[in-house]
Amino acid sequence: MDITASVLVLSLITPCLMVFAAEDDNMNSERDARAAQLDTGRLLLENSFLHLEIDPGKGGRVASFVDKRSGEERIRPGRLPGCAYDNIYEMDRMVYQGQWNVEQSAAYEGEITQAGGEVASVKVSRPTIMHEDRIYYENYDGMVIEREFILRKDEPVLQIKVRIRNEADEGKRPAYSMRNSYMLGKSRDEQQYIRPTQQGVVTGAPDDPNTEYMVWDPAYGWTATRNSASGEAVVWLMDASRLMMFYNCVAATTSRHVDEFINKWGVDPLWIWDNASAHLVSAEWYYRPIFIPTGQTFETTVTMVSLEQTSGISHACPYFIAHLNPPAPEVRGTLSVNLWAASQPLSGGKISAVVVDLADGSEQTLGESSIPALGTQAAAVSLHESYRQPANAVIRLRVAGTGADGGAVDERFEYLCAAAADDTGYRIPAPEPTFSYTPGTAEKPESERPRVLFVKGLAFERWRLMESLEKIGADVRQTEFMKRRVTTAVRYFPTTLEEALQYDIIILGAVDAWALAREGTLLLKDYVECGGSLLVLGGLYAYGAGRYQEMGLDELLPLRVNSTFDLQRGDGLTPVLTEIAEAGTPVELAGAVRWFHELEAAPDAAVLARIGEHPLAAVSVRGKGRIACIAATVLGGENIEPTPFWLIEGWSDLQAALLQWLLQE
Repeated sequence: MDITASVLVLSLITPCLMVFAAEDDNMNSERDARAAQLDTGRLLLENSFLHLEIDPGKGGRVASFVDKRSGEERIRPGRLPGCAYDNIYEMDRMVYQGQWNVEQSAAYEGEITQAGGEVASVKVSRPTIMHEDRIYYENYDGMVIEREFILRKDEPVLQIKVRIRNEADEGKRPAYSMRNSYMLGKSRDEQQYIRPTQQGVVTGAPDDPNTEYMVWDPAYGWTATRNSASGEAVVWLMDASRLMMFYNCVAATTSRHVDEFINKWGVDPLWIWDNASAHLVSAEWYYRPIFIPTGQTFETTVTMVSLEQTSGISHACPYFIAHLNPPAPEVRGTLSVNLWAASQPLSGGKISAVVVDLADGSEQTLGESSIPALGTQAAAVSLHESYRQPANAVIRLRVAGTGADGGAVDERFEYLCAAAADDTGYRIPAPEPTFSYTPGTAEKPESERPRVLFVKGLAFERWRLMESLEKIGADVRQTEFMKRRVTTAVRYFPTTLEEALQYDIIILGAVDAWALAREGTLLLKDYVECGGSLLVLGGLYAYGAGRYQEMGLDELLPLRVNSTFDLQRGDGLTPVLTEIAEAGTPVELAGAVRWFHELEAAPDAAVLARIGEHPLAAVSVRGKGRIACIAATVLGGENIEPTPFWLIEGWSDLQAALLQWLLQE
């Protein structure tokens, strides 16, 4: 071929090559992640798998959620449709201000933080100005809540970074949860809830009378919803170390819901009626309260993985999602595992397992198998060694490999396969908790007048403590203990040792230790050691029923818990007091005790009063500080004889004397 002919051929071929290259570029760009502002005011976030629309104006939620593989809109109309609603659960009115309708949801500020390419992201934020029953509570003002939604190219994975920034001049302790309401497929009847508990993986359905909606013993940091017909699933990954519970809500009216919510829990019937026309189901989880000192930010990451087809979910973590298929009980066979990619790549992965017979503790070690490259389709892995499956067993699995950063991955989890988990007595270990308070020491500042923090519990007025505090000339900050729908809470509590030491005395007026969180217990120990004083009063939410042992508060006190519910009838008995000069306590006290806590005195406790053989009041010294506990309660009738102790003349003087002792160094 001569040069002229060659040039002619090239001139004909080159435009075709350019067209193919352009088409290839378009194909690549179509797979890119991208973010955009829509005419509706929503923020678009999409890639080749997912189409998401975030609505800053109404709750900053995911208002549209389409998996492009099925093409169905998963956000259906209802009371609160959408994903990633913020919620501070210890308030009766949610932080998104939309407890009853999406139109009431609070507005967020929205912005595009990364326009697209390999990664696209958008952010929503707003101040957490709290209202409850139309009353403003300043204790939740001063924080900014922010969610950043991140979508990568070619992954059906949405990452949500939640940040709560404390811009107030004192510590905050919000109790955060996330709500997601959507449907997989068209029928509510096909929805499944899947949650890992310490008694095994629990699978239920919205209208199944055997489904528990609240799971208080999470074993791992994931929860999932699944369509039982199509196998579509959405898996949510979160921080297990801070989890308190999983919740899946009811959004339809059946006879079961009327009985449970109206008759059992006393829920307003109008709430049930309001839900009658709703069709959504939800995936929710609640974190333990978070201590955020002034100027600091709490951050946690939530990941959503959308799967096209699954045979079930047995475990999930950032590196993989798994479903186990063990042989039938008492049958020899092979353990097979279906695996899907999650949010982080895993290379060189190997899976191994040990099967433990819960009847006799014997173990069978299964062979190790290599894990192929994981994608959105199931990768089946068999542990080829044939074994006999016990009737009740726990399978301990280990997945090892290398992460994207080159670091070692070593994920271990347990799968409980038992005919009845309760019958075996075996429980999967709970996640190791992390705390947002670091123990330490600090100097207690001097003050001209006593400074007191009074956490007021149920029937606090009967103690007449404010009279006693006035007698010692104290400056008092009052805050409230609350029983809420999900748990207990206090409106204010210090978040740092320095903040706590601004108070000479902290009074817990029949306060549940759960409301203080484990951080609060750790802080109180340091507070007393560094010179602060603590007064603990009895009541319905104190001591045993107040979960003092569970939260570690019990070991600090001069009176120790014997049982979970330790309230006993005093039947109007008059307590006998022992004179302790340094406590300034009088010897005689008229007045009756109707209810008291049956407690034990700690080895170093000085018992001030007894009722029969039971200690009724005791004090102790810890480090530089002092502690006083009263096991009596102010429960029971007042217009009866003999007169209750809190109504006798001189009661406020007695309390004042005890407070004066607490103020001594």
